[in-house]
Amino acid sequence: MRLLIPFVLALFTVLNVSAQKIDDGLWNAGRAFSIIPLNDDSIFLQKQLSLVQIYPGFSVVKSIYDIRSTQQSDAYREFHWVDTLTTPHRFFHRLHNIGSSGMKILVGKDTVKPERIEGSSYVFGVNMPAGEVVTITTYQVTPNNQAKLSGDETVKEMNGFVFSFDKWKQQAVRQIFIKLNGDLSVNNLKGVYPATVTGTMDKLRWTPDSLNETLVVWYEGQAPDYKFEKKVLPKQQLLFDDINSFDLAFFDGTGFKPLDKTDFTTNTRSTLGTVLYFIMFAAPWIFLIWFIVYLLRKPKKKLNA
Repeated sequence: MRLLIPFVLALFTVLNVSAQKIDDGLWNAGRAFSIIPLNDDSIFLQKQLSLVQIYPGFSVVKSIYDIRSTQQSDAYREFHWVDTLTTPHRFFHRLHNIGSSGMKILVGKDTVKPERIEGSSYVFGVNMPAGEVVTITTYQVTPNNQAKLSGDETVKEMNGFVFSFDKWKQQAVRQIFIKLNGDLSVNNLKGVYPATVTGTMDKLRWTPDSLNETLVVWYEGQAPDYKFEKKVLPKQQLLFDDINSFDLAFFDGTGFKPLDKTDFTTNTRSTLGTVLYFIMFAAPWIFLIWFIVYLLRKPKKKLNA
């Protein structure tokens, strides 16, 4: 029985440590992917304009694509839109996102219903008249409040938003403009990647180059237990309508400067934190095991004849 006690304690310690550790990277962020042609290199992306409104806990994203076919005849083309994925990253090691809470696609002024494939991706088709520009508009609501940044065996929880400029074979101008809403300002931003993003107190803008295909905004916002489904989802269409009034005139000023927001560090370890963690989580298990052993070893009273 005495040998059982250290064995059980060791088992619970291993399970506890394993449950807390996650691989290095940014996990459970909100993320918007760009659409790409599906197995077709004859489509030219003439322009991509992406507009984002970041709130405490979530983001609303609108992307406008002007595209045309380089073929000489009319054709029907399919496009791929990823929603959830884990991808490697040279700075964050891994980028992982949870799925969008709302998605909508317009071809011209017509709403298109995509087909779900592979569990977390979508495919939709578009008629492409020869020589004509076709406009595709996508909308998303991304939950940002459950993001976790893991590194050096420690984890920090804040709000995280990621935007991926997925590559096309043929592409021209691509830009992203961001407004900070809901009392957010640049003072709430802790980390912005890459360093080429510029901003003012409440606006960001970025034009990606051939190397930087991902934008990351790491900021103070809502807690992980934010009632997202109750407070945000019922307002989905209102949020889409609101971003339609996004005014790019406010982004033409000269006040945009490099942000120098690079705090992607995780929590540092401390002796006090380790002791408190042990008291709160490990000690009750030790007491429970001791109590069970005590009951097992307690002498049984003999019944009187």
